[in-house]
Amino acid sequence: MQFRSAKILGFPLPDREDIQAATSPERMTVEAIAEDARAFSYYTQQLETNFANTGRGFSDSPAGLSPDQLKEFQSLFREMEHKAHEFHLLALQVQEAVYANRQTMLIVPSTNPYTLAKNRDEGSNTQPWISLQAVLHDTLPSADQLKNGLLAKMDESSIKQVRASWEAVTTAYVSRDNIAFEKAETDFLQALQTLGPQATEARDTAISQTLSSTNRDEDVMRYTAYPEDKAFSQILSEIKYNDSKPFQYTAIFSFLALIGFSLSFGAEKVKRIFFYLGVLTLMVGLSWTIYGFYLRVTITGWAPVTNMYETIIFVPFIVSVLAAWFLLTPITVTGIKDSWRLNAAPFLKNIPFFNEARDLTEQQASRFKPQTWNLAGYLSTVLRVVLIFALFHFLTQVPYGDGGRPYMELWPSDWTSLNRIGVWVVGMICMLLTLWLLPRFILATVSSPALILQDYFRRKGDETSSRKVFDEMHKRRFFGIGGTFMTGIGGLVLLLSNSLPADAQIVSENFSPLQPVLRSNFWLTIHVLTIVASYGAGGLALGLGNIALGFYIFGKYRPPAGNVGNGAFRPPEQCASLAQYCYRSIQVAVLLLAIGTILGGLWADVSWGRFWGWDPKEVWALISLLIYLAFLHARFAGWLNNFGMVAGTIAGFSMIMMSWVGVNFGLPLLSDTGSVGLHSYGAGENAGRAIVSVVLVVTINWCFLGLAWIRYKAGITGIGKYVAAAEPTVEELTLESFDETSESDDKN
Repeated sequence: MQFRSAKILGFPLPDREDIQAATSPERMTVEAIAEDARAFSYYTQQLETNFANTGRGFSDSPAGLSPDQLKEFQSLFREMEHKAHEFHLLALQVQEAVYANRQTMLIVPSTNPYTLAKNRDEGSNTQPWISLQAVLHDTLPSADQLKNGLLAKMDESSIKQVRASWEAVTTAYVSRDNIAFEKAETDFLQALQTLGPQATEARDTAISQTLSSTNRDEDVMRYTAYPEDKAFSQILSEIKYNDSKPFQYTAIFSFLALIGFSLSFGAEKVKRIFFYLGVLTLMVGLSWTIYGFYLRVTITGWAPVTNMYETIIFVPFIVSVLAAWFLLTPITVTGIKDSWRLNAAPFLKNIPFFNEARDLTEQQASRFKPQTWNLAGYLSTVLRVVLIFALFHFLTQVPYGDGGRPYMELWPSDWTSLNRIGVWVVGMICMLLTLWLLPRFILATVSSPALILQDYFRRKGDETSSRKVFDEMHKRRFFGIGGTFMTGIGGLVLLLSNSLPADAQIVSENFSPLQPVLRSNFWLTIHVLTIVASYGAGGLALGLGNIALGFYIFGKYRPPAGNVGNGAFRPPEQCASLAQYCYRSIQVAVLLLAIGTILGGLWADVSWGRFWGWDPKEVWALISLLIYLAFLHARFAGWLNNFGMVAGTIAGFSMIMMSWVGVNFGLPLLSDTGSVGLHSYGAGENAGRAIVSVVLVVTINWCFLGLAWIRYKAGITGIGKYVAAAEPTVEELTLESFDETSESDDKN
């Protein structure tokens, strides 16, 4: 039996005596078990090789087998080869488990190539690094007769240096010699830094000899290589990130800014102090959050929206960015508009759809002479042409992914397929718009700070102009209040989530490997960032809407204006401005959501071979977009009053919550498989707790809306508190025209 097994399998099968000898008490030492594990690994590898050779041998020497028999035998041996390979992987795990457990310190890369295969079993315990115990105690390469130990492919002198320096560390520690301990510790780290890169090189050699080029996980190979140069900076960034915990301060800065904006009333001096304190704290919070994103991007190498935790960070960040943008518009809008005009092509004038060089306004003519505007336009045109060609080359010539296809195809891959032609048309429209607008946007962004500063110094000596700008900003303080309130709530959610035990957390701040379909910084940046930014715009609108609902409930209603014939009482004066602010925020949300949805379709075509597949994530993104568009069009057509516009912020963000959280946490609960659609990689743990929390918050918000509607209907009929009659300003009449028209229609 042993002769036959040795001939067919490549090694003799163990009999009872062999098993008894291997499990005898004297063989139950770490060294003996490690020796048996090495033999186990060696022989299972031989088994896999011999099954493969035997299978091929049948085709070379049929030995009288019929074609059908030959085919069946080859199929069976391929299956045995596959099972033997699984057996060998288990043997490698056994070999590593001799020196490792969950608390073991892993110090250098493993030379086991299968830990970095794309088709590896993610559920296995195999680690891409080996433990300190393995380096200190496994057999040296020169003593390894089978040449398949954990250290077999590493440099023996470097291993000995690590062992010698570790011995010095232990000796100094036992003798309590601080000076000797510090020196031995330094020597030990240097020895590891010598062995580590050698282990990485040995690992890469083993991978190139064992795995095909298509089965190598290049991203994980880079991530698990022993750190050198750039990798060391990543480790330092991770240490800084863990020490500073930047996102835990988001709620603190936001609530401090909220206090500042909320107290900016009363005497002029007090109003200015608290308003600028709110602006300063908001900017500090944004800067600190940007620093946190910088650290996460440095550590992972990916855009910071790869999991639910990062989106929960990014959405409040966008809320604060947009709040600051709208808040500071009075001091930036002139410089930004003039910068856009400064980078217009002078020869594109009075041309439909391409009328860039519009006539200069009086203010623009006072800023620069016409010749200066033309000269700047020609210079920027040259730079735009350079940027256009660079973008065109990047989008159409640079290969993307393993397939080697570019980001944008100049021609459809299949002229007979309407789907391919349609995707190509959408891609071409996106590319042409990008080539035309993005270079000008980049140049305008670069030049606008100079013009904004110029405006600041021109206003500095003009008290009237400075007061006017401050008054305009102060009117917009509700952007600061709404934005910091929503950002503070988002930061508070993260603080509470991180304070829970690890097994109870809904989302985790830990870093995790990126799903293969997401491994594209190009698409992550232009699609996911855009979609998630739209959530932030919707969140700002929601914050403003809830402030407006508060005024509708607790504010004082005003008697009818003298020139309004319907006799309806008017809502609190702040409601009209807040409704207009909600309108602007929703416009930004619609723009970002539409762009993100279209870009998502292009990415889906690249990843899954179709632009649109009615995936739940796609469907709910579209529903969110349509809901917002419905409210915008109704407002534009005069069908919605100010209260209806405010209600649109609640309805729209409820749809966003379904797209953002419901699809990831809620729908999988209704599925037998625990996942729904192709976007299931976005799901998190403790889904039931997450969905209950979100449903509760959304329900409370709708109840708040219902209460505000009841108070609003009572208020416009004169029930409740109201202020003395006063003539409205022209601005108030303009903003309240939607309310007056709707109320008149209701009475009729």
